Amino acid sequence: MTGLPEILAELPNLTLEQLRTRWRRHFGAPPALRSRDLLCRALAERLQIAAFGGDPAYEQRLHAELGRLRPGRKPVVDRPRYRAGAMLEKVRQGRRHHVAVMANGYRREGKIFPSLSAVARAITGARWNGPRFFGLRANGKAE
Repeated sequence: MTGLPEILAELPNLTLEQLRTRWRRHFGAPPALRSRDLLCRALAERLQIAAFGGDPAYEQRLHAELGRLRPGRKPVVDRPRYRAGAMLEKVRQGRRHHVAVMANGYRREGKIFPSLSAVARAITGARWNGPRFFGLRANGKAE
């Protein structure tokens, strides 16, 4: 019997069908992947997890995230949370806009909005990523 390092070393040289055969031998029906590279990586990962065990903390986080998915729909994504009472300011076209963070949304000029994106749309008339519009994100990443 060859050891795990030798098995892992030979996986990249196998065909897609040979990888599927290996998967069946160890784990049952292989995933419906058509990419030899992806199946090779997935098989290598499964073999290593079988040999050394998984990371319980990672698996717990993964299961928590999977529980948030709804079949056939986009995943529910946590929105950035800003503390109630915080004030946001945006200067656009020479005009200063103030937005108060509330527990139930965002207040601008006495009107409550459900999201920063809705506030940005009210200000500009166009679709904007609210946190990005207010400078809370650069290039789509939280600062």
